[in-house]
Amino acid sequence: MERKIKNSDKRNEILKILEATTTHPSVNWIYEKVKQKYPDIGIATVYRNLKILLEQNRVFKVDVGDGIEHYDANMTWKHGHMYCTECGAIYDMDTIREEELDSLVRDDFSVKAYSLVFYGICKKCKDLKKI
Repeated sequence: MERKIKNSDKRNEILKILEATTTHPSVNWIYEKVKQKYPDIGIATVYRNLKILLEQNRVFKVDVGDGIEHYDANMTWKHGHMYCTECGAIYDMDTIREEELDSLVRDDFSVKAYSLVFYGICKKCKDLKKI
């Protein structure tokens, strides 16, 4: 039996904050933003609600290998990410269409999800190094 999860104002605020940013924030960043509206919130509540949002497929984790859990609420299109190894910024990027992906995957394998991260240096950091 599937458990019924009640709606939560704090969870809705977490989702609203994530939907309003493209920065792929950490739990601590999200916690600081939610705390502005709900000063009594604890970080454990943020973790618990992020877990629920993940289970509901309303957000997903972006792993760029920096040891920090980053979150993305952009569920409208499948996309990859670019990670700047200098400043740590994470940018969205278009990736191949599903039809093209299907042609690359073996016939005996069914893709449920994928993660694509390019590592490099963003324009801002490159420009700073020129100075």
